[in-house]
Amino acid sequence: MQRGFRGSCTEADRPDGSESDAAGTGSNDGLVNPDEQEVRFTLGEAKAETVTFSNGMPATITHAIRALLTQDVPAKLCLLDAPRGGNARLILKYQPIGKVTQIDQTIVKKVVMGVAQTGRQYSIQVVIEPKKK
Repeated sequence: MQRGFRGSCTEADRPDGSESDAAGTGSNDGLVNPDEQEVRFTLGEAKAETVTFSNGMPATITHAIRALLTQDVPAKLCLLDAPRGGNARLILKYQPIGKVTQIDQTIVKKVVMGVAQTGRQYSIQVVIEPKKK
């Protein structure tokens, strides 16, 4: 079952203030390229991060969230279908739920994105670090 949400993003969903998901800087190597392999959050501090997938393939591609995190890090996929040379954005928002207990260990999770046309999957590591003392 796919948790989270997907589809078009509103301005409020875009942490970087970008205006459009369709125009992009897709690479010319015929691949789909995420601009980040890892995003970092601090335990107890709400924050949003964006991973942009550029489409360097010769046609429109369809992205899908294959595996999600826990409910404290929901994912939103902006622009499910990315045109040639366009971008899809995966927005990860860390939203602490309930009382946050301080821990001394780093939590590592991942979200997996898939591209229907190639069957490739891209893992994005999500790191939640303890607050510095």
